[in-house]
Amino acid sequence: MHKLLTAGAALLALGLSVPAKAADMPVKYVAPAPVFTWTGCYVGAHIGYKWGTSKQTYGGLINGLPGPANIPAGLDITDNYDVNGPVGGAQGGCNYQTGAWVWGVEVDGGWSSASGQAGPNANAIALGFNPNFLYTTNERWLATARGRLGWAADRWMWYVTGGAAWSGFDLNRYNGTGIAGGQRVPTRVNKTGWVVGVGTEYALLGGWSVKSEFLYANFGSMHYGDEPGIVNGCTAGCTNGDAKMYEYIWRVGMNYRFDWASWGKGKAPVVAKY
Repeated sequence: MHKLLTAGAALLALGLSVPAKAADMPVKYVAPAPVFTWTGCYVGAHIGYKWGTSKQTYGGLINGLPGPANIPAGLDITDNYDVNGPVGGAQGGCNYQTGAWVWGVEVDGGWSSASGQAGPNANAIALGFNPNFLYTTNERWLATARGRLGWAADRWMWYVTGGAAWSGFDLNRYNGTGIAGGQRVPTRVNKTGWVVGVGTEYALLGGWSVKSEFLYANFGSMHYGDEPGIVNGCTAGCTNGDAKMYEYIWRVGMNYRFDWASWGKGKAPVVAKY
């Protein structure tokens, strides 16, 4: 009987000691999962389409000499006409994320094939403008430099953007009947304007992301054709003028973002604190 009591007490003591020892065992630390951040620099490419509006007005000179007194400078030769076409190019920029806010800058540049034309309106024809003439605006390239302010929800980001825009245009007026009289070589004009817009971007795996954005660019008025005598190949009836231009641009693109945390240190996790 004494042996049974002694064995029971020993088993009870052993059972009580096991939880205590288990409680004293070290617990392995499990690091929290990294939180995605937009911080870093990137390069990429885009493609899209633009819908522009242009209008040409009379500048007051014909072959470098004052025109008829009844035709006032600033007269609308054409009504508004469409200047539409595809665009494409490349971009690069940098972002810095603080909390859910993303601050960034971006520059881009590329080609444009937007073009449009119109004949003189009824008022211009009544004042003597040739109804066979066509007035054209062609855009050759487009570049912008913009700031961006975004709001991120993990891998999604929505942003507003704005800054400066530059573009190259060919402005012309030619005889739509194909007759040589009144033909001229296009005047090339490079113009600075401004741009604003909105967009969204989604981060894929491996540093890649896709984006879609909508921009509005305004280039004001562009003057052309002031040379006297032979005006860009035209020897008779060539007017100088101004062409107004603004446009809406929609484009999609893909970026590759470089991880600042891994530069010179080996690969490090991408972490942002909220």
